[in-house]
Amino acid sequence: ADLFSESQRINYTIQTRTQGIPDARTYLLTLKEIRV
Repeated sequence: ADLFSESQRINYTIQTRTQGIPDARTYLLTLKEIRV
């Protein structure tokens, strides 16, 4: 069974992609990329 909701899965993806990248601008660009 899928234990993660879509929003939780997105949040996890953002966290793993932005590890070591505290820059908020990069965070937003990553979010935009994921949502495309």
